[in-house]
Amino acid sequence: MLGALPEFVRPGAEKAPAQIWNAEDETHALTAVEAFRAAYGAEYGETVVKVAGDVEELLAFYDFPAVPPYQLFFHGPAAATA
Repeated sequence: MLGALPEFVRPGAEKAPAQIWNAEDETHALTAVEAFRAAYGAEYGETVVKVAGDVEELLAFYDFPAVPPYQLFFHGPAAATA
């Protein structure tokens, strides 16, 4: 995604997707998306559209409840028979 940016811009721009994906909730993620658009949108519009074009799809995982990792490994048919 960020390969379309010049080399000198990438270090700062690579932090933006991490801030979006690692945000604690959807509100903070939307704030990070808007900050990315404000910082790079005017000069690198095509790249911004690639990263944050469809915000609803980008942030869809916030619509689902978080599952603690232990539930993924210990609650299932295999765990019940062990």
